Order: sequence, then C-alpha cells, then structure tokens
Amino acid sequence: DSQVLQEPGDQSHWCVVAYWEEKTRVGRLYSVQEPSLDIFYDLPQGNGFCLGQLTSDNKSQLVQKVRSKIGYGIQLTKEVDGVWVYNRSSYPIFIKSATL
Repeated sequence: DSQVLQEPGDQSHWCVVAYWEEKTRVGRLYSVQEPSLDIFYDLPQGNGFCLGQLTSDNKSQLVQKVRSKIGYGIQLTKEVDGVWVYNRSSYPIFIKSATL
C-alpha cells in the first residue's frame, strides 16, 4: 500500500516517512507538512507518527525488542540550514534515506 496519509486540503509536503521492520514496510507512508515530526513508539502526550498504533504481522522477539526500545523516538525537523534528526530515545538510532 503506497498511499500517503494526508489531511484533506493539504497539497504540499516536504517529507514522506515509511517505517520498516526487517524487510517489510509497516503501515502507510506518512506525509509531513509541519516543520517538524515526532516519530515515537510510546509518548504519553504527543502528536505525530506513533509506531505503537501500527499493526504488524511480524511478532518475532527481535522486532518486539526493537519496538520496546524506540520509546520517545526521534524528531525530524526542517530548518533553514537543512533537515535535522534529533534522537529522543535512550538508544542509538539508524535511519536510511536516499536524501538525508
């Protein structure tokens, strides 16, 4: 499913995010219009891309372990000097992008 989640009336985005577990994309593409996006698994009161709400057929122990460590995740921010990724998790992160 390559459909991008967008709000009605929104036509411009600066980023599209996909979440993968092993070799399988989980959920839809997430279109970003705001200057920043929080991507997290467990954030008590947050707005953004919540990985905890995605359903996955992959129930392996490795995937569950990785998901449990994402926690507050990352913040992806578009600034005047480029795009920045801020790690809000307690663990190192890995991001793959053709353009970052």
